Amino acid sequence: MGQGSGKSDLQSNDYLKMRLLGLICLFQGTFWVLFPFYTVPGTLGIILLTALLISSAFFLTLSYLILQKENLKHVRTAKITALICLLVHSVLAFFCTDAIFNFHFTSDQVMGRYLLGFLLLALTSGVPGDLLVIFLSSTLEKRISKGTFNPDRQLFRQANKRFELFEALFVALVLAVFIRIYFVQAFKIPSGSMEDTLLVGDHLLVNKFIYGTRIPVLDREILRISEPDRGDVIVFEFPQDADEPYLKRRDFIKRIIGIPGDVVEIRNKKIYVNGQPLIFPQEIHKEKDVLPPEVSVRDFMRATRVPPGKYFTLGDNRDRSFDSRFWGFVDHTKIRGRALVKYWSWDQEKGHPRWERIGRPIY
Repeated sequence: MGQGSGKSDLQSNDYLKMRLLGLICLFQGTFWVLFPFYTVPGTLGIILLTALLISSAFFLTLSYLILQKENLKHVRTAKITALICLLVHSVLAFFCTDAIFNFHFTSDQVMGRYLLGFLLLALTSGVPGDLLVIFLSSTLEKRISKGTFNPDRQLFRQANKRFELFEALFVALVLAVFIRIYFVQAFKIPSGSMEDTLLVGDHLLVNKFIYGTRIPVLDREILRISEPDRGDVIVFEFPQDADEPYLKRRDFIKRIIGIPGDVVEIRNKKIYVNGQPLIFPQEIHKEKDVLPPEVSVRDFMRATRVPPGKYFTLGDNRDRSFDSRFWGFVDHTKIRGRALVKYWSWDQEKGHPRWERIGRPIY
């Protein structure tokens, strides 16, 4: 009786490991898509990206065979794939050490920076998942070769019931993160620089793929639908935060006034692009006074040509906006996406939603 119970417990543990192996393969197969954190230049980057794509295809296939077909015949393939990925992820981790070490700590906190760096490397490089796949596949391979574990589909499905909710949640998480990284991102308006187009408390959805989808590892854009154009309301990383730790970098939202090659000039609050006046119906002026050029560039700015790959942006609330007049151009690589629609709006002063603004597209 005791031996039968012990054998049943071992079988149950084997089914647990089998299920866990399938889920980790699913995670590893989507890892490079979910976390496009690394950038490797040149031919090496292309080689690494190719290796990641192939290994992801292997992992996803193995996950399907294990979770859906209850097939462990290719468990050795899982181990070999994980060994290859362990090497690839380790190389990728090596190339991202500088970015990670500057993640949050200042230069004088050397020990803290390196400890955090190595911790983040362990968590984000895919190495832990590779090691788990190697361990689980090796354990199951030994038990199958000895004949002590012969997977039965019916028993496997019974053992899987407890994992069905977890699997569904994991797939939902994968889809949510994928959409968040590549398609749509939420953004909240913190200031009044874009009034009355956007008010403090407006919550937006930003279209992230319209200006191109950034490929992991190579840090290149593909499938560009359109180029940023005059009048587009864009979200971008504030240029002056480039040297700040990652967690302290801010996102700004402004309207594009000048595209590469344009000559932008401001005379008496009026915008001129390539010598022609440029007026948007959304722009407003809440200050009646006109500041001379020797005092501020707010109302007078000499003609300036927009460099290649750069954009000149202004807030619609012209007199109360901190924008390109003061800190320069926005690099194309720093653009997060184009503002799409207001999905929520909260009036903090009155303490209730602005129902009339919800669902409105942004122009």
